[in-house]
Amino acid sequence: MQTNGTVIDGLRVPTFSEIWEAVKDWANRSLTSERKAEAALTTGTLVLLGYVAFILHRGLENSTIVGTLPF
Repeated sequence: MQTNGTVIDGLRVPTFSEIWEAVKDWANRSLTSERKAEAALTTGTLVLLGYVAFILHRGLENSTIVGTLPF
């Protein structure tokens, strides 16, 4: 297979930035501002919950002795 920039075997392959712009255009056409806000809040909440779970896990891991809980 011969690669020349964005042409592979005579077929044009879109770059990442072109794909990203197409996805953003689709999202702007398909999703309302309320849905975008809900998606942002959901994503932020999931990231925060994952971070809290990680901290709790590390805390329990560091404070336990042979599997016994500190309380």
